Amino acid sequence: MAIDIIALDAQGVAARIDSLTHILVDSVDQGAAIGFMAPLGAEDAKRFWLEQVAPEIAAGRRRLFAAERGGEDREDDRSSGRAPIGYRATPDAPCAGACA
Repeated sequence: MAIDIIALDAQGVAARIDSLTHILVDSVDQGAAIGFMAPLGAEDAKRFWLEQVAPEIAAGRRRLFAAERGGEDREDDRSSGRAPIGYRATPDAPCAGACA
């Protein structure tokens, strides 16, 4: 099974909202220290992706990469993982970024 790494735009976030929500809720439920407290509800996770991440991507302040199972025979469109990158332009570090 091939894994494709793709950059998602704001429309890509909306198209994959169920997968992204599942990954975020599952990660928090498993104890990941990613800025949320368990239990994280699906509606809160969806709002995070659609109201915080997607607008930041559209504005050019954040990138979101997803690892997806490749190939035409895949059974679903579930992303296998994600890595959001936020840009923090400050006077002393105009090209800094952080996994966020």
